[in-house]
Amino acid sequence: MTPDLFAPAPGLRILVEGSRDARRHFCAEYGAALDRGTGPPAIADVRVTFGNARDRAVAERARGGHKTAGWSVTLGEPAVHPLTVRIGLSGRPRRFALSLVQGFVVEPLVSMAAARAGLVLLPAGALAVSGGAVILLGRSGVGKTSVVARVLAAGRPALGDDQVLLDGKGAVYPWPRRLRVYPDLRVTAQAAVRRLPRGRRVALGGLGVLRAATRGWVAPSLALQWRELGAEPVPGPLPARRVVVLERSGSADAIVAEALTGDAVGALAREILREQRARFAALAGPRWSTSLAEAEQREQALLAPVLAALPAERWTVPVTWPPATAVGALATRFGVEG
Repeated sequence: MTPDLFAPAPGLRILVEGSRDARRHFCAEYGAALDRGTGPPAIADVRVTFGNARDRAVAERARGGHKTAGWSVTLGEPAVHPLTVRIGLSGRPRRFALSLVQGFVVEPLVSMAAARAGLVLLPAGALAVSGGAVILLGRSGVGKTSVVARVLAAGRPALGDDQVLLDGKGAVYPWPRRLRVYPDLRVTAQAAVRRLPRGRRVALGGLGVLRAATRGWVAPSLALQWRELGAEPVPGPLPARRVVVLERSGSADAIVAEALTGDAVGALAREILREQRARFAALAGPRWSTSLAEAEQREQALLAPVLAALPAERWTVPVTWPPATAVGALATRFGVEG
């Protein structure tokens, strides 16, 4: 069977093959699969194959898991093109396992391929403003997705909520993944929730009930298509105009803004990228350590001149503020109310 092909940026391709539900998942994530003859040859490919969890070729390799989901992973050789991985899944719900291996295995591998193609899969959101991109860099939980949801619900454009692709010339490409939202979106982005179809609002409420009933042990996210909030990602690329680093810290009575150097932004990006690839590094083992280090070096070489040329600020949001207050204040700074 011919693999599904996704090409999020020039020079980078992702091929997914295997079970029907896995292919359906990635088509929902990255959009309709492309024709294999589409576009110029890739500089870097990632080939992902989903097999049976009981497949010995998979079971003999690295294993991982999180709560009710488990997986086994067979990685190809790190120096070979394309980069390959075979994944077997176990546990329920299946979509939960697929989402986890996407974040823990597939996208870290894609980020390594991206570095070889002259791109950085940056852990950031991005808003489209006046023909350029404002990059929102920060760890999970700082409010990037809620801010982007508010922006979309207000009819304003964006390129990504949690990851975007950045090239060495400062061009920002959207990372076409569904938004991952949690029940607190009902208080952090009320206008966005009102735009959702009724069934999706009910599903979001159900996740809140499940989370409360299990005291947080089972707390899955809801994957939303951008169009469910009334927009599609801007196709890009757009030139990066500035960087805003978002952090939750301290107990001030207002958001504190301070200028940052490109070196400081690059150091934070490196830290977050390492954190995001930590599970992958543990699964991959020593055989991949050199390639991981090379990917980091390429990323820093790409980021350094771009970030040095961009104005950057850190916005520190008081950690004592409840999520609705924090996201509301951030959205207001970007000119979005509600």
